Amino acid sequence: MIFRLLSSIPLFGDVLRILNAYAYRGDARADERFASVWLWFTAFWLQSGLSVIATLLCMPDLTNKHLQSEYQLNYCVEVTPGALSTGILPNILGFGIGVYALIFGLHKMLLRDLQNCYKPVPGVKASPGSALILNADMAVPLLVLALTIVIGLIQQIAPKVVCLQFASWFSLWLSLIFTIELILTLFGLGENVILKTLDDPDTKT
Repeated sequence: MIFRLLSSIPLFGDVLRILNAYAYRGDARADERFASVWLWFTAFWLQSGLSVIATLLCMPDLTNKHLQSEYQLNYCVEVTPGALSTGILPNILGFGIGVYALIFGLHKMLLRDLQNCYKPVPGVKASPGSALILNADMAVPLLVLALTIVIGLIQQIAPKVVCLQFASWFSLWLSLIFTIELILTLFGLGENVILKTLDDPDTKT
């Protein structure tokens, strides 16, 4: 009930549905209820953790407040995260949107094989998920990139606000990590499509 109410909110609801589908591994129930806390944790903890560490390294003044003198960071970061986000991420976002269209031309056998991975096995507890995870794997990096650009724009309006600096650095690193994940997903898809094409009788001489 709460999920349906929140997902009905314009824009916010769409963002929530995409993130929930990613956490739910593309399971059909992702449009009806929240994935469990554990699924959310396992879906985002690594990317978020690495982004927090990178953010703290990019904000030495903030980090040094919580470190002893012998461990403090002795360097200064001149560039602002907002400038980086608005400078490099729009190009990556445009590339990603173009790549997103490739999902509709995938070999149908590949999608069937992916769905078969989520078929229940007798005597084994079924894991949540479906072939729709492929859609979420494509959409989440693009969503993070778009949100990072927005945060970067806001950060440049108020460059001295520490919380905005942290949010902008965090989202920048998060978007780069998800971009790497997108590349890895595309590599796996490309490899499987090539193998399926080579196995197709119509392509054999």
